[in-house]
Amino acid sequence: MAGSVKQIEQEIAALEDAIADIAQELHQCYSDYLQVLGEGLRQQLILATYHLCTQGYPEAFLKLSFSRRQELQSQIRHQVSRSQNRLFNLVRAPISQQKPDENDPQKSEDSEPSPETESQENQDFRPSISPLKSVSPSSPKPLLITPYHLLRWQENIDEATTKILHRLSHEINLLLQEYAIMPPELPVALIEAASKTEPPLEATAGNTPNLLTLMVETEDENEEQTSRVTQLITVHLRISEIEFSDPRVMAGRQKIRQVAKRLNQLGRNYQKKLRERAVLQAEAAWRSSWFDE
Repeated sequence: MAGSVKQIEQEIAALEDAIADIAQELHQCYSDYLQVLGEGLRQQLILATYHLCTQGYPEAFLKLSFSRRQELQSQIRHQVSRSQNRLFNLVRAPISQQKPDENDPQKSEDSEPSPETESQENQDFRPSISPLKSVSPSSPKPLLITPYHLLRWQENIDEATTKILHRLSHEINLLLQEYAIMPPELPVALIEAASKTEPPLEATAGNTPNLLTLMVETEDENEEQTSRVTQLITVHLRISEIEFSDPRVMAGRQKIRQVAKRLNQLGRNYQKKLRERAVLQAEAAWRSSWFDE
């Protein structure tokens, strides 16, 4: 029996080594992906705002002076650069310096949150996995990265990426409203909702990706108790459209999916071996404490 447990523990150790290797590979895949996503995001946002200003609201754009147009374009570039930095910061720390969240069934009991704090802006877009404390050579058990940990890390990265795109969409829409490109009477809450809503295909603005067309009912300033329907075109950045429009981003996503598929298989094998070890240990514990009366 002891030999069987020892064999399973060796298999578990080999799986843990493979999981550690795939963690590094997954981190590198996301680093490469977010790099090209940031570049694609810049290109797609410039294209979307160009179309919105020249095709959606050409009269409003022409009313701007030359200097105001330059200011608007500079602000657009500034906002997208900030979002690119937010994307890069998502993978600034390696996975080995992070710990599973509280729901991880395989979470190590030796970990604790780091005392370091970050600005609120970075916390909003950082995956919700705290840094690990350092482990001294005398620690009885090293902190391990489990398959569950990696899957949660991946989910958090994807969720944070979506939030960054939603925030950038909202910031650009407010900027366009500030420069009187979009109707100034629209409430901020409506613009924010348009930045986050997942629209049907028919709501996209023609064939231009990352734009959303909405029909909005607004009050008529010239007549009391009357309203009119206004067509609203807003920036609505979506990862799926950026990936579809940029082969490099699509290739990066495909590579992540391939690594995730291998991780899922490793995770199933890992859980199976943990279960087998627990059963053998429980059987041995039962026999060691059983005495015939």
